[in-house]
Amino acid sequence: MRAEGVVVTARPLRRRRRRARLDDGAAVEPTAVVLLFSQDQDFAELADEVRAIAREQQRWLKIASAYARIR
Repeated sequence: MRAEGVVVTARPLRRRRRRARLDDGAAVEPTAVVLLFSQDQDFAELADEVRAIAREQQRWLKIASAYARIR
C-alpha cells in the first residue's frame, strides 16, 4: 500500500496478562478467542504477529483460512 501512496501506520500488538477473580475467590487468567474475517491478505501481518505472541507466551493457536496462502 505504501507503494500506492497510502500512509501506513503500524504499532506493536501485545496483550497484557491480567488475572480475574471469580465469585468463589479463585484467580484465573481469561482465555481469549479472536475471529478475523477478510477476503484478501489484509491480516497477513497480523497473523504473523499473533503467531509470534502465541510462541512467546507458550499458548496454543489455531489459524484457519478458506483461501490459499499466497506468500
